[in-house]
Amino acid sequence: MPQQVKPLILIDSREKENYRWNFIESKIFAGSKITKLENGDVSLENLENLIYIDRKNNFVEIIHNLFSKVDRDRFHGCLERIKNYRYKYIIVEANLSDIFYQKIPGLSIKPEAVMKKLCEISIIYAVHIIYAGKFGKTYCYSLLKRILEIEKYNNKQKELIDS
Repeated sequence: MPQQVKPLILIDSREKENYRWNFIESKIFAGSKITKLENGDVSLENLENLIYIDRKNNFVEIIHNLFSKVDRDRFHGCLERIKNYRYKYIIVEANLSDIFYQKIPGLSIKPEAVMKKLCEISIIYAVHIIYAGKFGKTYCYSLLKRILEIEKYNNKQKELIDS
């Protein structure tokens, strides 16, 4: 029986170096590789057109994506491009309560407006928004592991049907 090749976790090269997650080799993954991703910050090798994981370091970043004209247009353009992706996640490395306590210089956005926009993104684009706090990388790893398991299962089912 041929040995299964472990996939690489892909990290977008445009992520700031000090914010980049690094995944070491494990039983499941061959580690991580820095490369330019068309959409998102993290994906799996050969599944880039199915997986969109966007890492938000804090609520300041996501609020800029929602309300700053330049960032908002770019962010919504990306959401339009990934409409047909199978797995769509935004992992926010903050807690939901931070919306109500984090002040952003130069922006006077009410927490309710932020919540409204986040709900709209989740509903309109079918994107799961995960408030992972300091466990963003751990959640992302677990998520990628489950996606890989599901994709392997689906491929086996397809092979059975095709044979």
